[in-house]
Formats: sequence, structure tokens, C-alpha cells
Amino acid sequence: MLSKWTAWDFVKSQPQIISPTSTGGLHGFWIGDSYVERFILDRLKLHWGNVEKRILLGGDITLSWVEDNIMTLSLFGGSEHIVVLHADEIPSNVVEYWEKSAPTLEERHVVLFFRKSGKNSPFENWSKKIDGNFTKIEEAAFWQGGELFNFLSQEMKVLVPYEVKDYLLNSLDHETSLFVSALEVIRHSFEDPSKAERSKVQELIVPMRFDKLKMASMLAGKDYKNFWRKTVSLDADQVRELFNFLQGHLMKVASPDVLIGKARDSKYGKEILAHAKLWKPQEIAGVIRACAEMEVDAKNVKNSFLRERLRRAYLKTLR
Repeated sequence: MLSKWTAWDFVKSQPQIISPTSTGGLHGFWIGDSYVERFILDRLKLHWGNVEKRILLGGDITLSWVEDNIMTLSLFGGSEHIVVLHADEIPSNVVEYWEKSAPTLEERHVVLFFRKSGKNSPFENWSKKIDGNFTKIEEAAFWQGGELFNFLSQEMKVLVPYEVKDYLLNSLDHETSLFVSALEVIRHSFEDPSKAERSKVQELIVPMRFDKLKMASMLAGKDYKNFWRKTVSLDADQVRELFNFLQGHLMKVASPDVLIGKARDSKYGKEILAHAKLWKPQEIAGVIRACAEMEVDAKNVKNSFLRERLRRAYLKTLR
């Protein structure tokens, strides 16, 4: 059985990850973010406490090891739980053997943590061929920065005031590593992070992001004046990143039917649907082509006309 979750929904649904007193079984996790994997593993260790367990690497799990430590012990009611990191390195003959002669785990849990994903990946092979509970925890989408920050803050037990959270969300790219680093700085800089002052946090953590999503919203909403005014202030790398992102964003606006499920019902999805009504197909196709051209210009560091092109686009909005 395979299920897909966001990290925050998963820990809300299963705070213990796997109850040590539940019926034993095989569990496989693919977690797209290494930090989230660590927090999930920490939760598992915390709730298992002093329960007898072994933590191994995938390369340690050979066919002979399975026969000696899983198959044999299960016959005598072995109770030791097994956690396997880098399960992608488990040899394929173990998968084949397990598929044909699955062990009776009784009260034992075998938990596999995978890193690789995609077609014919070890995680996919295990989840399709082997009877067990397989869970895919996907990386946060770019519009889920707030939920990601809340999850990391709770897992790290670094709770900050709303105004500090707001500053960090508007000052940092919404990446796990940057949020974790910022929370670590706050943890070590304030005796009580929940009383951290925004002004002092601003001194410690300087702004380093431009809001691609906000700028995409400006362009898709035809707020050309503010869009070009902000674009003029970006450097070449930021321009390249922005116009690469805009192509995908505007393609969603051009074809909003690609949004399904939670993506369609999210704040981001609702805005896409609203902006789609503002554009004619030929008009938005031309803007997408222009974005591709701008990205190419930004990639060419020798292109001395990029800054002038941005400036002229902004000046046109002032007429």
C-alpha cells in the first residue's frame, strides 16, 4: 500500500510515525527532503524510546543477513525492530527473495528509508512488489512556504512571534536549509525565541530573496508597472531565475485545467484560475515567448543590453 503526504499532514495524522506496540510489519519511506527525513527519524526514535532496535545502512542488508537475522529470528519470536537508512543500496536479490518468501514479522517492525525516486527506483520496486506500508513524503511546493516553516519550527521546538515569521518568509527563499539555519540562529541568539524581537532578528538575518511568486502574480494580473519596477532592481542571476519561473507559471495560467486536487483548491491555484480570465490565448503565448527570450539574455553574461531592455520595459509603463 502506497500513500502520499506532505510532512506536516503526515506527522499530524501519525505523530508516532509507527507505534512500537502495533502489529509488526514492513514500512518504507521515501522523503524528498533530507532535513524532513531527519525529523521523521527523530520522531520515530523518540516514540520508540528504549524499545530494542537496530539502525543499519542499506549496504549491510545482504541476502545472508536477511536469512540469519530476519527469517531465522522471526521463527523464534524475535522482537528487535530494524531501521535501514539509505535503503536504495539494498541488493536487488534481497527484493526478489523477500517477494517470494516474505518473513512473518509478528511484532517486529522493519523500516526502510529511501532517497532515490522515480521510475524503476528501489522505492518504486519495493512498493509495487512487496506487501507493506509505503509512504511518500514529497517536498513542499513553492506556495507552501508558510506550512513548511511551521513544520520546521515545531519539529525544532523554536517557536517565534508572528512578526518574526513574517519577516523570515519575506526575506528568505522558501528552502528547508535556509529556514533551519535561520531557526538555529534564533535558538542560539535568544533565551526565549517566542519573545524574539523582529528588529534584532533583522540584524542577525539579512534579506536574501526576491519573491518570485509575488512578481509572477503581478505579471499574470497585468500589474505591469510594479512588475517592471521591481525587475529592474534584480541582478542577472535573479532575472534568469525569475523568467524561468514565469514560463511555468504563465503556462498554468494559460491552461488552468492542469491544476488538480489540492493544487487547484490552494490560494495559489485560486489565483491562477482568477488570472486565467484576464488573458487571451494568443496574448499569453506571446508573453511566454518573451519570458523565454529574457531568460536567454540573462544567461549570456556578456549581453550588455539586458539592463537597458529591463529599463525600457519599465519606462513604457510610465507613459
